[in-house]
Amino acid sequence: MKHPKVQMLYGTPTNMQDIIVVDSTYQIRITLWDSIVSFVQVDDTCTFENLSVRNFKNETYLTTTKSSKITRTDSIDDPVEFESTAAVPTTIVGTVAAVRITQGFMCKSCTRILQTLLKEGKYNMCTYCKMLQKTANFVSCLTATLNVTSEDEVDEIQTSKLAIFSTQINNFCTLHDQEEFLDDPLKMEEFFLEDTFDFNHVDNIIDSFTVVKKIQKAIPELTEQLCKLVDESKSVATVESSSYSQVSLLVGKTIRHKFTEGTFIGKVISVVPGFGKWYNVTYDGDPAVYVYQLQEDYADGNIEIVVRWYTAHAVAVVTFQFD
Repeated sequence: MKHPKVQMLYGTPTNMQDIIVVDSTYQIRITLWDSIVSFVQVDDTCTFENLSVRNFKNETYLTTTKSSKITRTDSIDDPVEFESTAAVPTTIVGTVAAVRITQGFMCKSCTRILQTLLKEGKYNMCTYCKMLQKTANFVSCLTATLNVTSEDEVDEIQTSKLAIFSTQINNFCTLHDQEEFLDDPLKMEEFFLEDTFDFNHVDNIIDSFTVVKKIQKAIPELTEQLCKLVDESKSVATVESSSYSQVSLLVGKTIRHKFTEGTFIGKVISVVPGFGKWYNVTYDGDPAVYVYQLQEDYADGNIEIVVRWYTAHAVAVVTFQFD
């Protein structure tokens, strides 16, 4: 048990103390605040209620809140084991029928979220830590509530209410080059209403989501593409084209592919047998396989190769140069 100290909490000096709580199974740090500090003593056995979980610098610990209650109790000799049930991730593919997005602004000094900010001002003061800072020091944070309609296994329409927090929204916008949505909640709401999505969620809290790729082609366009493939097959020589030397540079790569409908993340599976310029491609959230002449799309500036550095939690993009 560390000695108590005084911390500024919402502008008020407040007693704070870190303790280590131990039983025969585990130990964890608990941060005590205000009057609770004087209540807990070394070697006491206590029952803690309404604690909050925190995670900072890869350490998970507990902290008391205004609703926390602590009572002294008898010593615990033999802890009883219980089987915990982990939440199972669920995937929903559907459209957003209604959406509400709330914008806040995180103070980098105390990490609290402000509901309002004078964007036109050069400086703003955090209402929690009372620190005057440059307006650019406050980070826009969006949270969303979605009503998602989808079809179940028997084709019945189901409606689910899901929530998305700022981390998932930021990840999506950064990966898809749509950072402008982070400063415009209305555009983000309109974006959700215009597409079909694949939502992965746990207990209705969305962990990740992608746009379900829908490249609708008319029958004449598909017929024309098929006829072009047939015509080219008549002139394919028995000797492989030199373009096959480039196969290893594309096959297996993740690409950012731009269409008039939007930009999609895909993976190059293989070259179409007998057609060195045509590639089989799949896209995130879509099980279908598409065929495209990727070299032509690259020449038009519509393709980039994406290199994902998962350990760094970032995405680097490099462009591929064809000879």
